[in-house]
Amino acid sequence: MNDVWLGFFPDGLQPSKSAHEIGMKISLAGNNIAQNGKIDLPYAITDKGSVGLYVKEEKSPLNDLLLDTFNRMMNADQNGDPFRETYLNLTRDAQSKHETFKSATRGIKIPRSFPSSDLAQQLRMVAKTIAASDRLGHEQQTFFVRYIGWDHHDELLANHARMLRVLSEALGVFQATLDDMGLADRVVTFTGSDFGRTLTSNGNGTDHGWGGNTLVMGNAVKGGQILGDYPELGLASDNALDVGNGVLIPTTSTDQLYADLSLWFGVQPSALKTLFPNLNRFADVAGGERLGLFT
Repeated sequence: MNDVWLGFFPDGLQPSKSAHEIGMKISLAGNNIAQNGKIDLPYAITDKGSVGLYVKEEKSPLNDLLLDTFNRMMNADQNGDPFRETYLNLTRDAQSKHETFKSATRGIKIPRSFPSSDLAQQLRMVAKTIAASDRLGHEQQTFFVRYIGWDHHDELLANHARMLRVLSEALGVFQATLDDMGLADRVVTFTGSDFGRTLTSNGNGTDHGWGGNTLVMGNAVKGGQILGDYPELGLASDNALDVGNGVLIPTTSTDQLYADLSLWFGVQPSALKTLFPNLNRFADVAGGERLGLFT
């Protein structure tokens, strides 16, 4: 369950949202398991914004003709064909949401220049969308961005150094921008991964492991600290956490981390056992036990 918590808890926080409104879950990486809930799916945008009908963006005789044809198709009687009607309803809904999103974000200025990396440009649009939250009717929002390529089976040192620089620059300018726009007190940013890495080398890199790490930042975060126990770097009998081949047992569970993040977001403690059925194996978070993540 803990890999879909980010999609499940918004269902309870925005139950009155219409299916025709843009929900609080926004993705810059398409549809994703993390944000999928029981009620709705994330609203997908790009680092340029929402996606809609191109011919409506620029006026020209050809575009006017195409738009007239499109509108007649949208409004035509489908003679009870359920497939066509479903398709047209989805298209109408997508175009309506696009126009809502475009209108809400129009005119919002980003005070800093962002690096050209895909991650930085995604975070630039996140900052712009957060600034438009009131116009979108959002009291809260969650965002999903993706920076892939960390599966370093080869050339670990060079690739890791390059990607960490991209990550650092993107997160740094994002946080500084939130500060400039007066939004920093409202935002917590964290990283996540499908898997950790081994301590052992496979020659030039590492293999899939269990233990890993997560970065968490924001004004509400008690920063400058490492939570959990930093592992011994020995292997096999020299490391009690090594279950073989450099695969380490984590000392802190993702359930604990995500539970703390959920509570910051406004989830009631009584809902944690539903979101994280295994949480009581690690900590009594509902009873007050915390990681010490927030100030």
